[in-house]
Amino acid sequence: MPAERIEDEAVRALVDEARGLELEPPADWVPMVGYAFGVFRLPDQPDGQGECKEFHQSLVEGRKTGDPWHRRRMQQLAMGLFEQLLETSKL
Repeated sequence: MPAERIEDEAVRALVDEARGLELEPPADWVPMVGYAFGVFRLPDQPDGQGECKEFHQSLVEGRKTGDPWHRRRMQQLAMGLFEQLLETSKL
């Protein structure tokens, strides 16, 4: 969905945050960016599309297993988002 069609202002702002983190396409990353910025809680099941969903899957699996591979994968997918989560102790 194009950012212009998102009615909720807080969610629309998340698209801008995703752009700032150089996430493409930005609207696809709204679930994880929303979690990083405290707008959404983290769902137990991976949410989003494409790489966002893969990032979420790695976050969930990494928490369960403690396997460092998941952290490396999150860094590969979205370094800026990974750093934001690390800084806010959400990893």
